[in-house]
Amino acid sequence: MNDKLDRLIESLRHELQQYGEMLSLFEQQQESIARRDADQVLNSVALINGQTAAVQEARRSRVERQQDLAESLSVPPDGQLATLLPALPVSRRPQLQALVEENNRLLGRVRQRARQNHLMLSHSLEHMTRFINALMGAGRGVLYDGGGGVTPERAAAPTLYEAVG
Repeated sequence: MNDKLDRLIESLRHELQQYGEMLSLFEQQQESIARRDADQVLNSVALINGQTAAVQEARRSRVERQQDLAESLSVPPDGQLATLLPALPVSRRPQLQALVEENNRLLGRVRQRARQNHLMLSHSLEHMTRFINALMGAGRGVLYDGGGGVTPERAAAPTLYEAVG
C-alpha cells in the first residue's frame, strides 16, 4: 500500500508540475498578445497544444495510480481522492490533501488565464475583421449588374488603391 501511495503522490507532483508549465505558457502568450507579436502568439499556440498533451498524460497516469491505490485499500474507485483519504494512514493524509488542493488551485488559475487569453485573442480577431471589412468596403449591400443580376461583392469591392485614393 505504501508503494502505491508513494506512486500516487509522485503522480500528483508531476501533474502539478505540468499545470505550472501550462500556466507559464499562458502567461507568456498573454505577454505576446499584449506586445502584438503575432509570430510569438502563433508559436505559443503550438507550445500550449503540446503542453495540453503532457497535462492529459499526467492526469491519466494519476487516475490510473489512484485507481490502483483504491483497489489495494478496497475502496470503491469513484475517481474522488476524498474517498481515499479516510482509508489512508493519518500521518499521510495531510501530504495527499495538500497536493490535491494545490493541483486544484493551480488548475483554476490555468483555466482563468486560458479564458483571459481567449478573450484577448477574440477581441483582436474582432478588431482585425472590422478593419479588413472597412478597408475592403465590405458591408455595402448587394450590387446589381446592368441585366439585373447580383454582382458578387468581391468583384464589386474596389481595389486597395481605389479605396485609399
